Amino acid sequence: MTVIVKPRSKQVFITQVDPTTYEIAIKSKPEKGKANKEIIEELAKFFKTKKSQITILKGHKSRQKIIQIEDF
Repeated sequence: MTVIVKPRSKQVFITQVDPTTYEIAIKSKPEKGKANKEIIEELAKFFKTKKSQITILKGHKSRQKIIQIEDF
C-alpha cells in the first residue's frame, strides 16, 4: 500500500484516499527515524496488527512510502 505522510501535525489521523492509498498525519518531525517509527505504531493501531508485521519497503526518507503489512 502507499502511504502519504504529513509530519509535524497537531493531530494524528489516518484517512483512506483510495483502495491502496492512505494519508497519515503524525506529530513527529521527520528526523532520525522518529516519523517512520510513529507511522508504524499508528498503522499497527489502525489495522489492529503488531508493529513487527509492518515494514516500510520504499521511501524511508520520503513523504510517500510503500508499506507492507504481513498477513493482511
